[in-house]
Amino acid sequence: MAILYDIFNAAVAGASVALSSLNSFAGLPSKQDGSSSRGFGFYAEDGSVLVDFNAVLRLDIDSTNQATQAAVEAGGFVMYNKAVGPTIIDAQVAYSTTDDAELGQVEQALLDLSCSTDLINIVTPSMEFKGYNLESVKYSVEARGMIVFELSFIEVKQVEAQYTNAKVSSKKSGGKKNGNESAISGMLDWF
Repeated sequence: MAILYDIFNAAVAGASVALSSLNSFAGLPSKQDGSSSRGFGFYAEDGSVLVDFNAVLRLDIDSTNQATQAAVEAGGFVMYNKAVGPTIIDAQVAYSTTDDAELGQVEQALLDLSCSTDLINIVTPSMEFKGYNLESVKYSVEARGMIVFELSFIEVKQVEAQYTNAKVSSKKSGGKKNGNESAISGMLDWF
C-alpha cells in the first residue's frame, strides 16, 4: 500500500510540474479581443485568481445549439430557425496541500461560489471564455491532502438594455363606434 501511495504522490507532483510550466505561458489568445496576459486558470472578473489549482486534469467544452425540427422552405433557413444555447464547461481539477485548514477554505470558497451570481473567466492555452457562472461543485478526497473537484460552468449571455422614445397611444373608450353609439347600447334603451 505504501508503494501505491508513493506512486500516486509522484504522479501528483508530475502533474503539478506540468501545470506550473503551463501557468508560466503568457499571451494566450482571447475569445473577445485577441489579447490576454494571464496564464491558464480560473479568474474573477477583476482578474484575480479564484483558486490556484495544482493541476487541471480535464476540460470538456459543450456548445450545443438547436436547429428547428420542422420543415423549412428551400433557401429559407435563417437565424430565427436556430436557438443558440449557452456553452457549458466541465472541469476536473486537483488541489493538494499538507494544510488541512487550507483545504477546507478551498472547499468552502468553491461551494460559496456555486451559490453566487459572480461571473468567472476561464483561460485555456487556446482561448479565453468570459462570463461564466459556477453552477455545480462535486469533489472527492483522493489522498490525504488532495481533493479532486468536478466543476461545471455555464455561460451567462448578457445583453445591453435598449430603450426608445416611442409614444403609446391613449386608451379609447369602448361602446361607441365611429362616434355613434354601438348597436348594443341602442338596444338597451328599449328596456
